[in-house]
Amino acid sequence: MAENNSLIETQPFYAPLRVLWDYLRFPSVPEPCDCIIGFGNYNLDIPKRAADLWKAGYSDCVLFSGGLGRNTLGLQSVTEADRFAAQAMECGIPEDKILIENRSTNTAENIRFTRELLESTGIHAQKILLVHQPFM
Repeated sequence: MAENNSLIETQPFYAPLRVLWDYLRFPSVPEPCDCIIGFGNYNLDIPKRAADLWKAGYSDCVLFSGGLGRNTLGLQSVTEADRFAAQAMECGIPEDKILIENRSTNTAENIRFTRELLESTGIHAQKILLVHQPFM
């Protein structure tokens, strides 16, 4: 395996790919927060990662945000947030620890409607953990 890595690293295309890889993986260390928020789309890794963070004790609250947006409208009959909540419950998060915002259709609405939901439920989130695809 190490031989394959060294062969790849000697190829002329390696340096630009390494820059892209390093940018997309954005190395960050999670910290305890007031709420873990998973932004909806089609990728079920998001609720699984949110569940892992919840189980590790980073927050007592998980919120999934997403209606049916550009990439899921017509492909799914269930909103992104509802689908993520169901997946998170399968991963062990109790239903009463999950909030659902299922009206948004883009990232700007995710943020606006999520803030409104947090405020309406009395959660004053000073620090949040966002779980989304790295390119978002």
